[in-house]
Amino acid sequence: MILEYSTSPWRAITPELLNHLWQSTVFATVAGLLALMLRKNHAQTRYWVWLAASIKFLVPFSLLAGAASRLSWWQRPPTPDTGFYVVIEQAGRPFTQSAAPAAASATFSSGLFHLLPALLAAVWMVGFAVVLAVWLARWLRITLAIKRAEPLRAGREVETLRRMERAGKIR
Repeated sequence: MILEYSTSPWRAITPELLNHLWQSTVFATVAGLLALMLRKNHAQTRYWVWLAASIKFLVPFSLLAGAASRLSWWQRPPTPDTGFYVVIEQAGRPFTQSAAPAAASATFSSGLFHLLPALLAAVWMVGFAVVLAVWLARWLRITLAIKRAEPLRAGREVETLRRMERAGKIR
């Protein structure tokens, strides 16, 4: 598992960081689907959707919640002993050790579950690499188009720009 190979300062923060990454990735996926559904709406609407997704990535709310739980004045409400709560808690934070009852945690302790954090981290890294490669390919294509471009010397667009220069008395 990932935690077995990490140093002790990282061992405390790694589960929270992994939880932050997977939650932010799911949030960004939902934001992307929402932006796709809103493609006929104003660009400002899609902008706010993507801004919310970006803020979710930039601000690690799980780390902030973990830091707040260590404050003396912060009191966490008592946890119910229902099985549903344990499942929701485990699904929301799969990389941390939960305080689940022994019977409920035994259900999650299969051999495949121990590989889940490494598998999710690998899938996330592959997705990140694919998005980065697509972005880089597009950026290179635009750079090549700019290098091959020739300036306009005549035409309807140039005439319009010249009229605007004269009207605004700018060069």
